[in-house]
Amino acid sequence: PALAIHEARTLFPHVPIEMVVSIGTGVFYEQKSAPRIGWDGIIGQIVNSATDGEQTHHILKDILGDSAFDNKKSLFSGTKYYRFNPVIGMPDEFPIDETSQEKLDQLRQITTDYMDRPAQQAKLQGIKDILKGQNERWWNKWSSLFW
Repeated sequence: PALAIHEARTLFPHVPIEMVVSIGTGVFYEQKSAPRIGWDGIIGQIVNSATDGEQTHHILKDILGDSAFDNKKSLFSGTKYYRFNPVIGMPDEFPIDETSQEKLDQLRQITTDYMDRPAQQAKLQGIKDILKGQNERWWNKWSSLFW
């Protein structure tokens, strides 16, 4: 999401970003393990930091606020931020290249159950409200740039 925000601001510098929706591929339950020492530990940390979408999520939440809970816009911008990312199990349970129909069906059910929760439904409603144009101030500002 951070790269997309940067690109949008570069391509359309005078158009406000009303909303950012971040959709993750699922997060695993945390597993504590002993720290690794040596090159193995260093390489593992580099790979983890390069592939951990949750770090980016926490940074964006700090900057943009968490619209799902406080229903407010960021102190730094008028952008609302929503994140969807269900907990899908243990790290070895669903590899990124999983092709088993049974496992994919499990993922589908986990995601459906997650999206049915009241907190996720509230996020969806907030997104719908923005997309339906209920924020007329933004629409007027945006449309005046093009018409």
